[in-house]
Amino acid sequence: MAYVMAGPGEKIKIQDAATTGAGLVIVPAASINYHSILIEESDDTTSAGKIKAESAPEPDFGGTWALEGTEQTLVRFTALQVNFVGARAAIRARISTDVTGGGKATVYYLGV
Repeated sequence: MAYVMAGPGEKIKIQDAATTGAGLVIVPAASINYHSILIEESDDTTSAGKIKAESAPEPDFGGTWALEGTEQTLVRFTALQVNFVGARAAIRARISTDVTGGGKATVYYLGV
């Protein structure tokens, strides 16, 4: 599984015009306690699509990842954000329901 280290204030793209998949895993610096998952839906029509912000005890964790916040339903021309607090070892934004109808999701991580 691909992962990248994240420093404070560093905005990292973890899903790039995606329709399915778990994307890139973020390993936040130990000093980061405030996390944001920023979700952008493309300008195309979207008939379905949901994203879950998740965390795990390690980047290569093979079990069920913990849900952070609530599952987000993609909406055309809408920016969504999930915020959570506390130390985390690994974070991802998984497309839990495939994005269909022509739309795509781009997702960023930002921690401070």
